[in-house]
Amino acid sequence: MLYQIDRVRQTDTDRQRLTDRDRQVDDARPTETERERNEKRVDIISLQSNQIEKMYNVVLEYLRMVRKFVNATKCGKSSKPAPSVIVLKQMLQTPKIQIAEVDYLFSVLHNTAFLYEPNNDTNQPSTSTKSSSVTGLFKTRDVEKWSKQRKELKRHTVSHTDIIVELMDWQQACWKTRDKMKQYVLMLECAKMSLPYYIDKEREFKARKYSIKQLKKDVKYWQKRHTRVCGEYLKLLSNGDKLWKEMSKISWELEHEIQGIMKEKLSKALDDLSQMNPTNTIRKENAELVSKAIYDSTCKTYTVFHPPYDPSSAHFNTKIHRPSLENSLYYHLQSQTRPYHELMTFRCTVEKDTGDVERKMLRVKPGDKLILKFASPDQLYGFGYTKSPILSIKKWGFVYLDNISIESTYQNFITE
Repeated sequence: MLYQIDRVRQTDTDRQRLTDRDRQVDDARPTETERERNEKRVDIISLQSNQIEKMYNVVLEYLRMVRKFVNATKCGKSSKPAPSVIVLKQMLQTPKIQIAEVDYLFSVLHNTAFLYEPNNDTNQPSTSTKSSSVTGLFKTRDVEKWSKQRKELKRHTVSHTDIIVELMDWQQACWKTRDKMKQYVLMLECAKMSLPYYIDKEREFKARKYSIKQLKKDVKYWQKRHTRVCGEYLKLLSNGDKLWKEMSKISWELEHEIQGIMKEKLSKALDDLSQMNPTNTIRKENAELVSKAIYDSTCKTYTVFHPPYDPSSAHFNTKIHRPSLENSLYYHLQSQTRPYHELMTFRCTVEKDTGDVERKMLRVKPGDKLILKFASPDQLYGFGYTKSPILSIKKWGFVYLDNISIESTYQNFITE
């Protein structure tokens, strides 16, 4: 009896400690697996348009080089310089991006240039190939439409973040009203349990009956308040879900349209290169992987841990996190991007006379100085130039690596 009376008369500090202990015991926190299941992600196009343009310009330059390579091969022996020399010289001016799928495109172009033989008719591109040059990756009207969608998506992202932040406040309010409701329910139960022990004491018995009446009013008040707060929380959560669906729809449309156009053009480029490659080991289905990697690398990532729907569930005890907006991969790699000609340079000396060589090979003599830029996949050929001591004119072409000695050590040949 004394224990029950003491629980009724406990101080506010004791009651708060009791409710905190009850919440820890009764409401278990969700596991990591449940938290991962409630995570939602949406990838959006990078908000910095200049980063997108730089990355997509690399793809556009690649398509132009392939088209230039194909057009040069149609000229046969009349093409000066040789098609392989044309494409490798242009490749030196493009930036090398540290993304495996993008590097795959340039390694295919590099290897095809070394393997191409103009005398082999089977390697010539089909006559149905269009000879028009590539002037743009996307149409102007498409870019304008995507720009409007990106702006709309950015506004939705800001609005959705504001909703989540407001939900964090409503969650705190739900916790407070829930704990107050539990506290008064517990006090009411204790008062009812202790009432029979005061039947013989009329004054205290009436006082406790009045106290129980007031406690019932307090319980109803906090129940109504908790219901109202939970209703506001669920209403705001519903608005957030509607906005999330709209964001997901716009994001999916952007991804589907941009990747579809890139996949179509990259597939055509790889198809042209496969016809000029005697080994024909180019996998055309990689165009889909490359287009996806290019799109993903230029997108920011908006990450949200989805708030719980049921305020009475155990998961509701997990605090709602503020959404995070992560920079794109290309944003971090941009400072590491440099042109190929800055990455690969070998100073070499010719040891043997090459004699008469085919058109794409450099004719050099013992003692001549060369600057090598690329090496073939089988390490038999190198690509570079010699410079005339009088006019300083560069002559580009291929040399046999067995005929030269490398003076400097630099390990950045493309050998994939």
